[in-house]
This record gives sequence, structure tokens and C-alpha cells, in this order.
Amino acid sequence: MKYVAVLNEEGGTLLTMNVDEFASEVARVFEEAGHTIQVLRTDNQHLIQTLEMAASNADAILVAGGDGTVSAASTIAISSKVALAVLPAGTMNLFARSLSIPLDLNSAMTALANGRITKVDVGWANDRSFIHQFSVGIHPSLLRHRRRIEYKSRLGKLFASIRAALAAIRRPLVFEADIQTPAGNTRRRVSGIFVSNNPFEEGHLPYATELNSGVLGLYVAAPMTTFQWLKLCVAVLIGRWKSNSFVSESSVKSLTLTFPRRRKHNFASLDGELIELETTVRLRIDSGAMDVVVPQL
Repeated sequence: MKYVAVLNEEGGTLLTMNVDEFASEVARVFEEAGHTIQVLRTDNQHLIQTLEMAASNADAILVAGGDGTVSAASTIAISSKVALAVLPAGTMNLFARSLSIPLDLNSAMTALANGRITKVDVGWANDRSFIHQFSVGIHPSLLRHRRRIEYKSRLGKLFASIRAALAAIRRPLVFEADIQTPAGNTRRRVSGIFVSNNPFEEGHLPYATELNSGVLGLYVAAPMTTFQWLKLCVAVLIGRWKSNSFVSESSVKSLTLTFPRRRKHNFASLDGELIELETTVRLRIDSGAMDVVVPQL
């Protein structure tokens, strides 16, 4: 198979790695497995251009970087109809976890070089695709706080995320949302709404253990105090949050969110990246919409 690897030198663990050695190792592993591969190095400024170039000349894009890099690559892989292979070089690597890709980079290289192609679902929020989650409220607030904190490593980003989470829950957001699903329409006061590409499972960080059930996960967090949010954050980290009485869960193929009091410059989060929040957001699942490379069974 013809691969083009895109290594984002400003994303994830590549910030602290010898990228020359890493690029050589990627090429060696895939060539020994019988593939042809071209390795492209890029930065955040030129990421989209490099990914588009890769997609125009490959059967599959192999991408290494943080979750934002992987999300950008997925958008281009979907539109270009090429397969996506993910090297887990981010902080959380949630999409890689969903695909059962080893988190050790050397093991991941070997597993993907000898892997197989399968189809997975993709979520859509209006005209934007997402592979992990769309969210409104507390999570975008966390991301905005983290933007103000400087960090230069994967560990630094982790500590920045903790500081940002504490800042976000110090004064938890409360807002109104109309939630329309096939079961009906309700208006609720909430602190957060999370819509996932396939339902999240417990026992680990919040990610889906399968990506082909054909439904979205819908999680609505009621208004909470700072202490209640702190307890929920801890429960999420240890994978024990579904029993929390402030969070409701359901599975839907589609839904519409309307924000009657949306203010200018309100934000949503799409796969961990901040985007401007639209007054109405229509969400749906697109079954089997993307080809991905996964380890052999």
C-alpha cells in the first residue's frame, strides 16, 4: 500500500523528540512490511496544506501529532476518500484508543504497518465532521483557559489542562439549550452538553470502545456547584462517572441543539479544538464513513 506520513513537529510528543530519527524509523518499519512510504514533516501553520498534498498522492495518510492534528487529518481523509492511520503522539490519544492502537509509538508503528483497513462512523455538527466529540459549555471553557497557559511538552500540557479545568469549574457556566431528538423536544438549563461519535464506555478515559454502532452518545450535565464539578472531573478521570446523578445519557442517530440566548463569540469544542458556536447545531452520525487502518485481530 502507498502511504504518505505526515509528522507535525509542533504537535504532541514530537515537540520533545528527535524527529529525524523518528521519521527514519517510520520509513524503515513500513518499508520492511512491504509498503511504499513518503515522510513529510510539517508545523501547525502548514498542516492542512501538507495533509492535502499527502491525500492527493496516497492510499493512506499516516499521521503523527496531537488530537488536533488527527482531527484535521480525518477531515481530509474523509473528503479525499483515503484511509487514515494514526500514530498516538498526543496527550490523550483518544481516537487511537478507540481504534485499539498500542500507545507505545514503536509498537503502534509495527501494528499499523501490519494492519488492516476497516470502516468507522463519523459524527457531523452542521457541516463539520468529528471523530471523537462535539461539546458546549464547560469543556470549551476549559480549552479557553488552557489557551492562556504556556507549555512546551506533553507533561506540561497535562498540567496546563488540570489548571484550566480548575479555573473552568471555579465559576461553572449555566445556559439554556433546546434539545430536540426523535423522542421529543425539551428546553433545559445545563452546564455542559457532550455529543460523542458512538457512546463512551466506563472504566477508562471517556472514549468509545467501538466506532461502528451507528449512534451518537448524548450526555447532558445539569448545573452543578464547583465541588460537584470537581467530583465529576475525578470520576471521569478514573472512568466511574455514569452513576453521577447530574449527568444524563442517551443514544441517538441525530439531534438538534438550539441556544436561544447565544452570545457573540460563544464557543463550542470539536475534537478538542475551539470553534464558534452557531445558534442551531444539527448533529448526526454517518455510519462507516471513513476508512481507518487498525491492528490485525
